[in-house]
Amino acid sequence: MFAVTGDGSSHQYSRSGRPDCVAIFLHQIETGLIRIHVNGDWTKCGLPGPLVDECVVSESVLPSLLRLTVISIARRKTVELENYQMIYSRRRMAIQDFARKYAITQTYTDFIERLITP
Repeated sequence: MFAVTGDGSSHQYSRSGRPDCVAIFLHQIETGLIRIHVNGDWTKCGLPGPLVDECVVSESVLPSLLRLTVISIARRKTVELENYQMIYSRRRMAIQDFARKYAITQTYTDFIERLITP
């Protein structure tokens, strides 16, 4: 990176500021083998997988591993959103609200008597 901006003034480039994206670079090292370089902002969960930085894979398995890695990155970004609730927690809260709304306060014996008697 150059330390000069578009208007000619100097600019201090900081490597500590990481981008808010992940770039996956593929380099063919020999016929049938691809080296993976992953560059970007890592989540608090760690590195996404199954493709990690500097791994070497064959061309035959690359499409499926690349797909799984992109899905993993997308899921991690979604989970890190501030107000995001996982679907299972939303479902659990909806069931609890439903139970609170339609609950009848009675004992188990009263429930059985009410169920058996016509």
